[in-house]
Amino acid sequence: MKALKVHVNEELTLDAGWCEEVQQDDGTIRRQIHPPRTTMFEQLLDYLKSLPPSVDPPGIRLGQEAVVATALCLR
Repeated sequence: MKALKVHVNEELTLDAGWCEEVQQDDGTIRRQIHPPRTTMFEQLLDYLKSLPPSVDPPGIRLGQEAVVATALCLR
């Protein structure tokens, strides 16, 4: 079993689940990936909620969060 992690920045590393090698009946080995207990998107939202309020003008933080969420989805 190998834990899968996604390093986002110095403060955030997301749990991406775990991987294991499974032997088939014919002897071949394949890798099976299991999802994390908490989705990566939910982990990201929890992280964003934990940040202190932004002092930037209204709307800037929302735009930054949208970029981060989109990047995570594309990964």
